[in-house]
Amino acid sequence: MEQGGEGGGQQLAAGFVHQSQQHESGAVGALIAVGVTWGFFIYSMVQNKVSAFSPEFNRAFAEAIATTIYLIVSFVISSTVIGTILVAIIALIDGILSAICELGVDDLRKVPGLGGACFTLGTSAIKILAYFLYNYEPMIDTNRSDMVVTGQIDVDLATPSAGYIAGNSVSVSMPITTNIRHKNPNAEEGLLINGFLYLFSQANLRSSTYAYTLSAGNAPQALTVARDQMSNAWTVSEREDKYVATTMYKGYA
Repeated sequence: MEQGGEGGGQQLAAGFVHQSQQHESGAVGALIAVGVTWGFFIYSMVQNKVSAFSPEFNRAFAEAIATTIYLIVSFVISSTVIGTILVAIIALIDGILSAICELGVDDLRKVPGLGGACFTLGTSAIKILAYFLYNYEPMIDTNRSDMVVTGQIDVDLATPSAGYIAGNSVSVSMPITTNIRHKNPNAEEGLLINGFLYLFSQANLRSSTYAYTLSAGNAPQALTVARDQMSNAWTVSEREDKYVATTMYKGYA
């Protein structure tokens, strides 16, 4: 009886050591994956010269955080036998979905909210986490055909009486009217904005800045704009309809 008990204790000890080693190797793997995630984020931001705290930077930052959370949660779940099996099943399903997607099944890239990425369980979880951390969309409807309305081109000579001769400079101008309207939040982009509808204000609309230039040839002139550069130029009024009992605005300049 004593010998049998001793052998059972050795087996339990061996099993514990084996499980501990698996846990440690899993921790190392998770740390490497987290390091790769943040390394890729930093490289991508530097390589693409993305401005810090811009919408693009913030979205990528949120996805890096979401990926880190997903990796940590996966590691914690896999610390148990059942959890290890569950994580393995998810990894197998994701591997199959990724292979199908790479073989040309484009429908897996058309899942809303994934930004064209292949649909997998892991990718979906990360995108959902990132969405709750940070999301944005334009508040101005930029798809309207009447957003920019051009007038008739006006040509003026420095000395009209001299006519079109060498040395008599020509000035070309064209009136442009910009019509802007608040855009109703898109439910497909998320519902979180509905908690911040107070941002759709007259001051918000007036902060919009548009700039235009006429350039000779195919060399467009570089323009630098920032918010509130023409806040006093806008004529703002209430939009004809409301969104969830919230007054929206429109304006022109």
